[in-house]
Amino acid sequence: MSFQRYLWTLVAVAVIAAYGIASGRESDASDAPSATALAAFLGCPPAEPKHATGTRETVACEEGGFDVTVATFDDNAQRDAWVESERLTVIASGFAGLPAALVAGDRWAVTTGDVPAADRLHAVAGGWRV
Repeated sequence: MSFQRYLWTLVAVAVIAAYGIASGRESDASDAPSATALAAFLGCPPAEPKHATGTRETVACEEGGFDVTVATFDDNAQRDAWVESERLTVIASGFAGLPAALVAGDRWAVTTGDVPAADRLHAVAGGWRV
């Protein structure tokens, strides 16, 4: 692992940990985790987040031969709608024998084919995993 990648991983872990600590209090959309930090945790290079319909921020990349999509939302209702549409894709991929995982938490969600990375994110950030 390069030093820059290691540094981004540490930054992402710090952001996710701080977010986890703060999750016990009332929060608003500005408290949602950064899509860039979550993507960095999964090994994506630094990227400018995009704004897609139904999301606050979206970062998409390919890491280790796997597609990674990280999305953050203004509220969990938006997250739930996005997750519902992505859940079918993840389940279909599993039936086709392709690796796929969906991890979601408070106002964020991640899809990736890198199942071990999804499990690490789930272990660190909590939420739930499909």
